[in-house]
Amino acid sequence: MSTIIQVGLIGSAVLEEALATERSENFKLKKIFADDKVAEGFAKTQYPQAEIVNDIHAILNDASIELVIVSAPSSKDSTMVQHIMKAGKKVRII
Repeated sequence: MSTIIQVGLIGSAVLEEALATERSENFKLKKIFADDKVAEGFAKTQYPQAEIVNDIHAILNDASIELVIVSAPSSKDSTMVQHIMKAGKKVRII
């Protein structure tokens, strides 16, 4: 029996790698951080099962989320990655 890993997604660009992670049988995309209406609309269309949040703390403070995927990172995201790791979560940057 395999363990399902709950995943949070942060990033305005939802990439094909995130789709591949979601479709893996061991991952379940639980929450997506969307920082604007375009990203929110796209996320709702592509991932109707996931909760869309507008505050990354909704992902960081969710004890069930083990892995956070950061898509389309920028150089200023290093602080965010530090916060993710301090919250005890694994990080994948794509």
